[in-house]
Amino acid sequence: MDAIFEMILDGLSQRDIAAVAGCSDGAYRLWLLADPTRSARAIEARQMLGQHWDEQAQAAIRDAVADPIEMTRAREMAQHFR
Repeated sequence: MDAIFEMILDGLSQRDIAAVAGCSDGAYRLWLLADPTRSARAIEARQMLGQHWDEQAQAAIRDAVADPIEMTRAREMAQHFR
């Protein structure tokens, strides 16, 4: 079970995690939902991953060179990360 949560934190999609686990996407989702603790851990892992991408977005904007093209690229990257 810990390996599943590591994959979530590594940013793998649910489809990719299901493939690694050898099951369908639907079966994987049902497995997560079948146990409240497991479901809560998956939610927590996704929230942690979201926080990581938010920090990446902030860093992209902060570290952008102060010219209009680079600022536009940084904003686009930040929006993608979020």
